[in-house]
Amino acid sequence: MKPNNLRKSIRMQFKGNDTVNYLSLAFLLLLSLGCSFKRVNRELTQVEEIKSNSQNNEYLKVHMKNGDVYLFHSWKVDKSNEIIFGFGNHLDYNRNLIETRDGTGSSPSEPKRIPTQFLIPFDEIVILETNQQGNNPGVAAMVLVGITTGVFSLYCSINPKACFGSCPTFYVYGLDVQNLVGEGFSSSISKSLEDTDIDLIDLNMEEGAPLQLIVKNEALETHLINKVNLLSLNKNDENRVFQSSNGDFHEVKDIENPLKATYHSQLITDFVAAKDEKEWFSLADTFNLLKKETLFLEFSNPGVSSGLIIEKRQTLMTTFLFYHFLSLMGNASSHYLAEMETSEPGLSKKVRAFQELLGGIEVFYLNDNGKWILLDEISEDGPIVTDSHLVILPLLKMPVLNIKLELNQGLWRINTLNLAVLAGKVEPEVHFPLQVKNNATNETDTIALDKLLSDGYLVTFPGEAYTLDYGINYQKDKEYFVESKGYYIEWMREEWLEDQNLQGARRAMLHPEKFLKEMALPFKAIEPKIEEIFWNTRISGNGTHGNDY
Repeated sequence: MKPNNLRKSIRMQFKGNDTVNYLSLAFLLLLSLGCSFKRVNRELTQVEEIKSNSQNNEYLKVHMKNGDVYLFHSWKVDKSNEIIFGFGNHLDYNRNLIETRDGTGSSPSEPKRIPTQFLIPFDEIVILETNQQGNNPGVAAMVLVGITTGVFSLYCSINPKACFGSCPTFYVYGLDVQNLVGEGFSSSISKSLEDTDIDLIDLNMEEGAPLQLIVKNEALETHLINKVNLLSLNKNDENRVFQSSNGDFHEVKDIENPLKATYHSQLITDFVAAKDEKEWFSLADTFNLLKKETLFLEFSNPGVSSGLIIEKRQTLMTTFLFYHFLSLMGNASSHYLAEMETSEPGLSKKVRAFQELLGGIEVFYLNDNGKWILLDEISEDGPIVTDSHLVILPLLKMPVLNIKLELNQGLWRINTLNLAVLAGKVEPEVHFPLQVKNNATNETDTIALDKLLSDGYLVTFPGEAYTLDYGINYQKDKEYFVESKGYYIEWMREEWLEDQNLQGARRAMLHPEKFLKEMALPFKAIEPKIEEIFWNTRISGNGTHGNDY
């Protein structure tokens, strides 16, 4: 039978339905806790049974689009036909046993035991979970459970909720070094939250040098990368290009530092005047992670259309909270990820109120009548690379422009707050990769290239890296952005499983404001050293294997 016909025949067995940031996802997962404890407990019990039947205590859990689960104690992957086949148990939506297939045949006491293997097509799978790092199918979103972080880093084993975590990171070859220039789709931590991310990349390159991107997986995660394109925009040499909230690209000129920037009446101008190693940030409140703070800015009014440039990244507060949610869910995390993927889209609307609790950076201006007016709110997840935003300001008569920023205390690290004159809108030219090289083998990977160009997924695991060549050279009269799309799945650390507490997770869901107050002291305990721990647990290397599908 031809591969496509085989997949079609297998799919006839299944009938199913096809769906933000870290914290909204966590609460979306927890929303179903109150009515699914029995199903979760049955599922976890079945996992232990399957592990006991495995030669090395290994298992593969396959969550299906129709809500069923398959638990394998032995399995193989047929990549050409895009199926997984193996022996184990098939559970229904309520986690009742439908049948067992283990190759031993039927018996009077076990009438549901069938000797033939289960066959599962890739495209019916929502998420996979396994505790065997080296036996990874690499065919769908993958959660590895029980990974010992000490194998990767002593820092991580001591402080598992401060380990390096990220979406794909992007590097370019600069002057004899690889420069970290971006991170992709930071909020896309599941398939249903997959999104396109566009980020300005600052380049320190010689004119005419080949412009290539190195895409890395530097965390304990599975990355599923749908596309990585470069955007180029024409500009004058001395000007810059930034993207505004509505998605438009604007060329700007005459960039000016603030006359004054203050926080609690203290001058912070030197910290936010230029994009450099200095960042302004505050420490979180000791008793409440929802406490707000205010910055005040003054600029000379240019008298023409202008915009506020905000360049910032998040602190590691959301990373810490997200990891804590995963630890509360423990071994049940993949269950709730699958629940979210197969739920009605309206479910996500029920948790947006929590997302708004922490909020973004609200931008106000003082109008000619002396009243503060809310103009925009900037919010983009990501603690690794500083990202850039342009807020278009209204024309005002006053000689000094007064801007106010309201933000959650301890949540943001601000690098630059500048004013620029708008020089006009510009349109991007899209550059697709022409060649992909696997950095581990130093060989061209035509399959990976095909996936990035054909709406498939390049699947990467920790330590892996690929170099993308776009066939273009760096020019100073152009601005460059990276456009990425995909999602990623966190691996469950063994240390997190010690904190599993489904009742505690449910309480956090029901009382989010109380929970964020309770989490203030635990976060404060690690806050002074969390950046150091985070960066010291980054996984380096070219990787040893890779998967595409």
